[in-house]
Amino acid sequence: LTWSTSGKGGKGRPLGTFTATANYQQTDNDNPLNEGFDELSTLFGSLNYSLRLGNQTSTFSFGTNYNSVQVFNRLTVGLGGTLGWRQQLADRKISINLSNTFNQNTVDGEADGFSNALRGNVVWRAGKLHSFNLGFSWLERTSSQGFGFSERRGMLGYSLTLPTKKKKT
Repeated sequence: LTWSTSGKGGKGRPLGTFTATANYQQTDNDNPLNEGFDELSTLFGSLNYSLRLGNQTSTFSFGTNYNSVQVFNRLTVGLGGTLGWRQQLADRKISINLSNTFNQNTVDGEADGFSNALRGNVVWRAGKLHSFNLGFSWLERTSSQGFGFSERRGMLGYSLTLPTKKKKT
């Protein structure tokens, strides 16, 4: 479930957007190989605000989030916030995106470290049909209960947009 509302931005005027998101999932798997992990439920909620400046090329965003995962009789909860920035350059042919999400975590009601996710990408539109993407993510999770890990990813992509035929009227 997502709800969003925004003002009336325009040339030389900033545009603010509020977005609220909620998601609940529950699974029940009868596979005997998943014993103990056969029931899983997740809940996610966020409230975000983004502001595109009057120059229409710079956007700043911030928000708060809540997530919980119940599996194997263990409840893990994260609560935190996100900061983001997007900048368009070269007549909007280049877009730079950077965001960071930080959460304090609990496991079964006890404090259990934090998670931090830093993400970024650069997109270059090389024409109407072609674009190139270079991205990264760095996720760090600390834990006193043995659930800590670190993950780094890089991505290099190419997109081809297929043109559509215009209908004759």
